[in-house]
Amino acid sequence: MERRIERNESPGGLYEPVLTFWFGHIPGQQLNARQSAAIISRLPYWAGKWGSLIRDVDGEMRAQFTDMLEKAAQGEFEHWLSEPTSLLAWLLLLDQFPRNMYRGTPTAFSHDQKTLPVALKAIEEKIDQQFFPVARSFLYLPLVHQEELRYQDMAVVAYRQAVHAARGVQKAILLAEYASSLRHREAIQRFGRFPHRNAILGRETTQEEATFLRQPFTRF
Repeated sequence: MERRIERNESPGGLYEPVLTFWFGHIPGQQLNARQSAAIISRLPYWAGKWGSLIRDVDGEMRAQFTDMLEKAAQGEFEHWLSEPTSLLAWLLLLDQFPRNMYRGTPTAFSHDQKTLPVALKAIEEKIDQQFFPVARSFLYLPLVHQEELRYQDMAVVAYRQAVHAARGVQKAILLAEYASSLRHREAIQRFGRFPHRNAILGRETTQEEATFLRQPFTRF
């Protein structure tokens, strides 16, 4: 992230497919009716509630973005970090896309330490404020995905602020995201880790964690 950006280097348009795939458009500060409809149509997939269709969309993501993800992981797209919109695409590509493309495998979490400092920088420099509230919430997910309480605390604050900034359907979406952030925080506060990752990462699950996992909304 600290690599110097050369003057003749710019994000170009390569990052745009990441954003259009995820949001249905290139996000900015405002959200019109057509863009809102695109967001709503994606909610079941974002929430992992499309059943068998999830596998189809996950497969589509692998077909379209595997090469791009590998290049990003190798540092080829660090120049995307020089502009807010391409920075959002970079974070989505390395933080959220692996969770869908490699669902249920350790690879899903393999870039979490790369995305964290970028997300922290985006919040510190108020880059998140350049996007409508639902879009900015994806800048906070790298914090939610950390197994450290201090980052969970930061995420809860960020989501609460996004809720206050939102109106209409965005507020409804973000209230659910805020509730999810509280649930993530609870898991880390109680166990110091996410119990639902144990089986994936080969970690032994304690009896208390097993009881927790039988509750709703614990397998994020």
